[in-house]
Formats: sequence, structure tokens, C-alpha cells
Amino acid sequence: MIRRAIPGTDLCDCTGLYPYSVATEWSALAADIDELRALGAVSLSMVVDPFERDAAVSAVQDWTVARPFKTHFVVDLRRDWRGERAKNTRNSASRALRLHHIETLYGHREWSNTFWNLYQNTVTRHGVVGIQRMSEAVIAEQLDAPGCRVTAAWHDGRVLGVLMTFIRQRWAELHLVGVDEAGFRLNTSYGLIHAALEMAEGVGCTHANLGGCAGLAEDENDGLYQFKKRWARERLHTVLCGLILDPSKYEALVATNDVEDCSFFPEYRAPGGRYEWHVSGG
Repeated sequence: MIRRAIPGTDLCDCTGLYPYSVATEWSALAADIDELRALGAVSLSMVVDPFERDAAVSAVQDWTVARPFKTHFVVDLRRDWRGERAKNTRNSASRALRLHHIETLYGHREWSNTFWNLYQNTVTRHGVVGIQRMSEAVIAEQLDAPGCRVTAAWHDGRVLGVLMTFIRQRWAELHLVGVDEAGFRLNTSYGLIHAALEMAEGVGCTHANLGGCAGLAEDENDGLYQFKKRWARERLHTVLCGLILDPSKYEALVATNDVEDCSFFPEYRAPGGRYEWHVSGG
């Protein structure tokens, strides 16, 4: 969890990691709540692991909020995923594989500067905000994390694209991608995803999660949503879960906030308000 200071107060709250929270024992989650209260946390919010959705939802059934959040696009690597893609997607991937030299390597922070620079194109193109914007320091830490793989694509001796994937048990999470402007013309992202799926298949994964669209709301017309949809036959649905840990302090924060948005949790963190979370570098 990330412990966040609440601006202008001596209070804090907790939120899960991006893109979702993982637990080794969801049924034991209740035992951790008293610990969070002892930290003085006002509330707790997180998106739960879509691969363990039933166990996670069962563990939070008494929480304040547990509602559908986003669709994640999942490739079943046990099927003929190459042939099941749309024809245009197959052609774009084939073109990218011809035009690039692509390798998948173990993650290492030496890739952080290259990754960070290329990821800025993703941030700009898809209007990425909040925790998803990352920072070079955060990316370096992720590259060093267990299970991390980096798929890189070269063209004419220059890296045009990178993709970070996490291998977890029998599942692969295609996490972050960054592509040079020239790479958009050469279908670099298609080659990266194809190679990452082949890597995941090769290490024994049964499924690969391509994630969902950018931002807090799901938009089926979003370009990233449509792009991922072309690759995956299966869908997993994440759930946003939230728990008020200190009701009196929670209500006081809501009462003094500048924005009323009952659809957001925690409500006092609604975008545009006094207590909105602004993610800074590091």
C-alpha cells in the first residue's frame, strides 16, 4: 500500500498500487485493517487483482465500497492467440517483426532512463495522469523487481520501443510501454506485444493481461481500449474497493472539501478538490 499525507492536515490515508493490488492470502486481509487504523489512516482504497477477483471480493464484502471499475483485456496463451487476432493486427505485428530487432531481457534499472524518455510519449498521447504518470525513480525500482522482463525493439541501431512485463505465477502482466514517435509509423508497439506474449508463453504462463484504458473512467471509444481489444478474446473486470477507517475524520474531510463527487472514493480525494492527490516525482 501507499501511505499518503492529506494536504493541510496531520492525517493520512492508504491506497493500493497501480494497476491493482495483489495479496498472497486475501482471506487474511481483515487482520491487517487494525494495523492500518493504528497508523492513523482515515481510509483505504484499492483496485483488486482481477485474476483473484472472487477471493478478493469475498474478503472485502463488508467494506464501504466494492464496485466494478475497469475492463482488462486478457490473452489466453493456451489458445491459438496468433490466429485469433484480427487480420489487420496480424499484419501490423508481422510488419513490426520484419522491421525491428526485438529481444526480451530480465529487468534492470539500467533501462530506466531509456524507458522514462520513451514513456513520455505514452503519457502525452493518452493523457496519462496521477499515479500512472510514474517517475524515473519509480520505473527504476520496478525494473529491479522480481519477475520483471523488458522487451525492447531496435530499428537501425536505435531503441524505438520498450515494454515492461511482470511474470507472476502462471500469469503475465504487460505493464508499461513507451514508443518513440518514429515507432508509431513502424508499428513498434505491435512487435513489442507479440514478442512479450511469446515470452510469456515460453515461460509457461497461461494468460497475459494487457490491462485496460487510461484514466479513471472506462471509454470504449478510447484508442488504447480499441487497440487492446484487437489482441484479446477474454475480459476480466477489476473492482474498486474502499473502506472508511475513521468515520468522523472522513466526514470532516468531506465537509471541508472544495468538490462534491459522491462517485469518487474516498470522496474527499475527488479531482479538483482541496485534498486531491498530486503524485510528485519519486
